[in-house]
Amino acid sequence: MFYTCHLCGYPEQNKPPWTQEGLSPSYEICPCCGIEFGVDDINLLGFEIYKREWFEKGRDWFDQAKRPVNWEQEEQLKSINKIKHEELPFYLLDAK
Repeated sequence: MFYTCHLCGYPEQNKPPWTQEGLSPSYEICPCCGIEFGVDDINLLGFEIYKREWFEKGRDWFDQAKRPVNWEQEEQLKSINKIKHEELPFYLLDAK
């Protein structure tokens, strides 16, 4: 089973970025946007700053070795809306 990054929509995370309670991060790093769950997104302000900076820098792929050959960035970003409620950090639970 794979999980989705709540910042960039990368759909192949091996672990949920946050536990089902939204209180405990995995500390995994997303190979697409590079966010470290529980560090860069420990609160809403950190999440928004990281997201803004990633977008401003052109949304470059963080780990080029893991970038899919036929990657469609806009399609991937659409998958953010499909993230299961229980996979979100606590501060985004009310926003969903």
